[in-house]
Amino acid sequence: MSSFYFIMIIIIGFIAMMVFASVTTGQKESRKKDKNSPKKEITTEMIEEVAKSGNKLEAIKLYRELHKVGLREAKEAIEEIYDERD
Repeated sequence: MSSFYFIMIIIIGFIAMMVFASVTTGQKESRKKDKNSPKKEITTEMIEEVAKSGNKLEAIKLYRELHKVGLREAKEAIEEIYDERD
């Protein structure tokens, strides 16, 4: 009977170590992302430059982030900028 408890303690300890390792690894990864990608201030000129270079998807993302608008509004605004380049 005592060997049963010993095995259970070993298994529970192993599971606890795995959970702890996964939690701490997730925290390290989120800190790495924050340090490696400093936030650049988004400007209208930057959005226009991206749109005119042909990267409409990225321009839409930037426009939405800057102006806090929906997808449709951002898409229409970027298409206007994109069409101006032609």
